[in-house]
Amino acid sequence: MSVKIKFLCCFLCSFYAVLLHGQVLDTIDNKNIAQNSVCILRTLPADNVRSTYATLYAELEAISPNVISYSFHVKGPNGIAFTVPAKLSQGSNILKANISKLTPSTEYSFCVEFQTSMGKFKQKYLSFKTLPKPIPIKTTVTHHRTTLGKIASNALNLNTLTGKKYRLVKACDYKSATVRNKAVNVASQSEGNFNIGQICDIFDYCYNNWHYINDPSSGDYYQNASNSIHNGLNGDCDDFAILVCSMLLSIGGDARITAAHSSLGGHAFTEINLGKADMQLVANYIAARYRGVWTGKIHYRVDKFKNCWLNLDWWAKHPGGQYYKADKGTRFYILDNYCEDF
Repeated sequence: MSVKIKFLCCFLCSFYAVLLHGQVLDTIDNKNIAQNSVCILRTLPADNVRSTYATLYAELEAISPNVISYSFHVKGPNGIAFTVPAKLSQGSNILKANISKLTPSTEYSFCVEFQTSMGKFKQKYLSFKTLPKPIPIKTTVTHHRTTLGKIASNALNLNTLTGKKYRLVKACDYKSATVRNKAVNVASQSEGNFNIGQICDIFDYCYNNWHYINDPSSGDYYQNASNSIHNGLNGDCDDFAILVCSMLLSIGGDARITAAHSSLGGHAFTEINLGKADMQLVANYIAARYRGVWTGKIHYRVDKFKNCWLNLDWWAKHPGGQYYKADKGTRFYILDNYCEDF
């Protein structure tokens, strides 16, 4: 074979290899990037992971019209696999897919994949573990006005539920359609009877979307919970407490608001009545859900009826976080239309 023929053969082989390489998936494991001539994408960690629900994400660094479709390939227990279609929002480079009906306390692995005219390509798998099954919360509303003396005190307006204290209780308009609809929508990620997952869902929604705005300079202004939803979750600490409390009341919980005072000033926060729930199971769920801010302990108070009231203060960063240190204050029992000083 002549030198020219050999050179031509080598050139054609090299050229064919270059063309072929353009259609072969190249996975860069250390950067978790999959790429070929038509697409460069990165699978992101799963987010919004619940007991039976999760949101999967991927970021596209380069997009080509040659891609027919995107999806996530998910592997569950015993190697059972399924595919979830992924949507690319208009004007965005983020792929997203929600998956439901997962098994609690179970590890899943997933990767993003895309279909082209040359075949289907997918990248390195990531994993996530669903949360434990949220324990149901069963409580009986505690009625504080049980004695003739307390009833008489209330009738004579001696229980101090007057003035701005009365306005705080009335601001918890948990029966309004606005509050109920928002609470139901948020808590649906932990569907079922009232449970610790729904409590966390509502706390997270309020905490992650709240914007602090001062009251008018003329004094305390207690904003209705429905108004906080209408204005896009803006207000101060008592507005936040009113919203959290009202949303929980609207889906069957029993919550109270504490207006606390110390040398540093005043503060307000909500507590949720967990009744006589197994607090170790509650702690296990919160520890799994809030790994990034979990401090190894949940904070709650036990009343004279042996009910456990879990702290839902925004300074705590997660349900059951540390309490605001207070010298005195008032606890407002919304369902009982009653308050008590401490």
